[in-house]
Order: sequence, then structure tokens, then C-alpha cells
Amino acid sequence: MKAPLLVIGATGTLGRHLVAAGRRRGFEVYATARQAAPGRRHFCLPDDDANAFLDRLPTLPAAAFVCAAESGIDRCRQDPTSEAINIVATQQRLFAALTARGILPVFYSSDLVFSGRPGAAADGYRESDPCQPSTAYGRQKQQAEEGLRQLGEKHLILRLAKLYSGDGDNGCDVSPLAQWRQALAEGQAIRCATDQWLTPTWAGDVAAVSFALLERNHSGTVHVAAPESFTRFSLAVRLARQWGFDAGLVSPCLIGDFAFAEPRPQDNRLNTDYLRRLLDFHFHPVACVRPDLTLATEKEH
Repeated sequence: MKAPLLVIGATGTLGRHLVAAGRRRGFEVYATARQAAPGRRHFCLPDDDANAFLDRLPTLPAAAFVCAAESGIDRCRQDPTSEAINIVATQQRLFAALTARGILPVFYSSDLVFSGRPGAAADGYRESDPCQPSTAYGRQKQQAEEGLRQLGEKHLILRLAKLYSGDGDNGCDVSPLAQWRQALAEGQAIRCATDQWLTPTWAGDVAAVSFALLERNHSGTVHVAAPESFTRFSLAVRLARQWGFDAGLVSPCLIGDFAFAEPRPQDNRLNTDYLRRLLDFHFHPVACVRPDLTLATEKEH
């Protein structure tokens, strides 16, 4: 009988796919969220005690997918409580509680642990490249990574690019794809940077890769991202045409033209050569994204 799995942050873009993927594979999945609901257990960082929560579970899980976080870049800059979620609760409490019970932590980090300076990584950032985050969110993710490594226990850290849900137009997708689709459908003009790169990656593929690495008993740090990268402008134009909207509504600008609380890095593309050596996995291209934000099979597009 398979040991259960734990998904912390089960209602987010990635968490929903992890829960579904685990149950499809025959695992019992303990799914957590800030609000308890049918099929979900209450657990909220940083308020709840991780030790007490784990001790209340019917059976200890084999692995815990940790995707709960404060991920708003500007909020992490402006709100000091983000550190309580992304560093203190995750690094100092949750990871220690998991490893003390022999539960494998699978921690989802970010490409923002790197500086993103243009030309800093010609072939994309590799797992061994030094982290030099330029945002508060990136620094928090880096510190959480370091805290997990310092425990000296087996773990898996997956650094991700920009995710989209592919769940449809249900209001749950907060990615640029969903924001652009809504604006274009309403005939609104959008401004997109020509000097910032994105690697749009379907969250369902990240979930599938997570389970493939887990099944192979892999540990360490792995970059997980689709092979296609675009500037924001080129991606928005492509999707507008793909979805049958007026691509003329997309106008070019620079990322510095936006009044963010914290300047955005321009090129955080990840090198995924290591992942390709580990797995023979085919990511869904953005050509699969339908106008309703669901995902087509490759035979359909």
C-alpha cells in the first residue's frame, strides 16, 4: 500500500495539479489550505504549528510538496509579514518538523533566486550558478532553500519559471496569460515589455515532473521549466493571434516603464539540461493553450 502524500498550499496554481496528479496515481493525498473544506485540511503558515498538524494526521506521509508561499513580488517588498511565511515558518519550523519525522520535503522555489541581469547567464541559469536575487521574494526563496539544505537531510528543491494553470477561465489563474486573455477579450489594449523574458510552463507538467523525480528517488536541486521562452511582448502577440483576438491591441514598452514597488529582473531563464538528463519528459507548448485557457492535446492544435 502506498504511503500518503501531503500537499501544503493545495488551492494554488500548482497545488491543485499536485493533488489531482497524486490521486490519479493512486495516492491518498492530504491537501491543506488556509480554509478547511471537503477534501482539504486546515493548515496556515505562519500561524499553525507544523509539529502539531503532522502529529494529527492519520498516517505520516512519505513526502510533502511545499508550495504555499507569499508570492507577490511587491507584497514581499512592502509587507514584512511575508518573511514570516516564506522564511521563518517554512525554513525554521516546517522543514524541521518534516525531516524530523522522515518526511521528504519537496520545496518549490523560483527562478527569481537569480539576478536576472541581461547577459548574466547566456545559456540560462544552471543549478550550480550562484544565487544573487534582486527582489525581496527571490531573497526569501534563497534563504528558505539554504535553510532546508542546512538541515542535512534528504530533500528536493525544484526551481520554477512562470506558471500558468491551464484550468480554464475560472478565475483561479493569476498568470500573465489569464490577465492578457481577459483584457483582449474585452477589447482592451495591453502594454507588454520587449526586454523581459518569460518561460511559460504549465503547472500540470510541473506536477508530472515532481512525481517522476519522486518515483526515481531523486534529491537535490533541479530546474523545471518548459523549453520555450519569449519576451512578454512576443508572447502576448503570439497568443492574441492564436486566440483570434486583435494583436494590434498589444503595444511594446520596456519593463522599467511600469511603476512597480521593486524593479523587475529582465532575464531569469533557467537552463534545464540537468532535468533533460534525468527525465525524458515532453512539456506542453503554449500552442496548446485554447482561448478559454484550457489545454488542448498536441494533436488538436
